[in-house]
Amino acid sequence: MAGDAGGDVDEPGPDGGTSGLAVERRGQAAGGAIVFAVRQIVIMRQSNQMPIFITLIQEWRSPEFQLAERYVIVHLPIGDTLTNGLAGLTEEGCLAVTKVLSFFATIGFLIVYGILSEPPAVLILGYRADKLWVELEPLINSERKIQGNNDFAKFFEDFVRRVRGNWPPEEHYNVRVRRI
Repeated sequence: MAGDAGGDVDEPGPDGGTSGLAVERRGQAAGGAIVFAVRQIVIMRQSNQMPIFITLIQEWRSPEFQLAERYVIVHLPIGDTLTNGLAGLTEEGCLAVTKVLSFFATIGFLIVYGILSEPPAVLILGYRADKLWVELEPLINSERKIQGNNDFAKFFEDFVRRVRGNWPPEEHYNVRVRRI
């Protein structure tokens, strides 16, 4: 016997069951194991996201994407010329718009399904996504009407809603950015 009032951890309690001390110690051990397991899951999740995020950033920085983004911001027609949706664009315009739409839709999809964490995506890509959404929204709305499908570009839209709902991201995600 351990000499304490509750007895040894493995010793039965007064009613023949497990002592309260044994239950408490087992609970603490299980709680510690759960905390450790959750930390391991978070670390694994973050390490699994890194290659995906790096690949996306490489695509975003590519000359092809930069040209597509520039086309949308500088050369995309405005007004009534967008009522024909993607079909109303030149081949160059259609390719540029599709590249930008699919990139940000992929970001939104990965966030919605928990494959990519929201904060780094919003912090790094959020401003550009919102700026491009403003340029593309009339075209997206036209394409939705033409297709009769309100889901067209829905993951891009979801990402932009997250950006706008969490702006400025440094404050929302509690990130300290040092400035000169």
